[in-house]
Amino acid sequence: MKKFVLITYIFSFVLFSFAFAVEKYRDKQISIEIVPATKAIEKGKENLFAVKVKLTKGWHIYWQNPGDAGEPTILEISTNIPNQQKIIPQYPVPTYKNTSGLVTLEYRDVVYFPFYLWIPQDFDKKDLEIQLKAKWLVCKHICIPGKAIITKKFQISNGNLKFLQNNEILNSLKLIPKDTILGERKLSSNSALLKFPLNFEDRLRKVFFYPITEGVFDLELEPEFSTSGNELSMRLPFVRYIWGDTSNIEGVVEFTFDNGKKKNFVTKFVK
Repeated sequence: MKKFVLITYIFSFVLFSFAFAVEKYRDKQISIEIVPATKAIEKGKENLFAVKVKLTKGWHIYWQNPGDAGEPTILEISTNIPNQQKIIPQYPVPTYKNTSGLVTLEYRDVVYFPFYLWIPQDFDKKDLEIQLKAKWLVCKHICIPGKAIITKKFQISNGNLKFLQNNEILNSLKLIPKDTILGERKLSSNSALLKFPLNFEDRLRKVFFYPITEGVFDLELEPEFSTSGNELSMRLPFVRYIWGDTSNIEGVVEFTFDNGKKKNFVTKFVK
């Protein structure tokens, strides 16, 4: 179970918004749509799209792991391309927020969740149809759950469309961890020791781990870390009552350097 504390939020599950097969979902708190990165959508190549989420000022949704409260934002993509498996868009690194000991991993304002689609050369449809199944919890002073099915059609280019780029989507890719780092883990009764190779010239100021796996780590406590030669060690304390799967720890490790630059990696661990 999640950590229980006294907070000023009121969780209301009475108000439940649902839309079926709309091109764009919108209410007073949130709008969601599928947008292309380029105007020309072509066969025989990977085409970049994104789920664009725009939140009203003061409202927020949550990462894959919401933290101590909230619910994960769930996005699932399917298309009319034959034999294509469902796609999970890429999630940007969230914002860490600590409210009197209640830690949440959030998104605010405008967020892009990018994804790529390969369109085969022999695709025989005039339009590419993309369907998004979305489920979220949007919060301010109250929390309102919502879900929607969004279906959007995009015309396949015949060579006559002018090639235009959506720079907002392209810029959003900078917030997506692109590389994977292979590490080792060792679990004790109250913490996990994670070790990663250290191949940076700049000096580290801070290290943080965003766990995708829920119910394992105490996010309020900053990880202890040390370096020795070409190896970094970080110790992550467990929550008091673990309810998550410690055998399948996943996440994103963030390195902050003395010059202020940050680098994020998706983690994989040697068993």
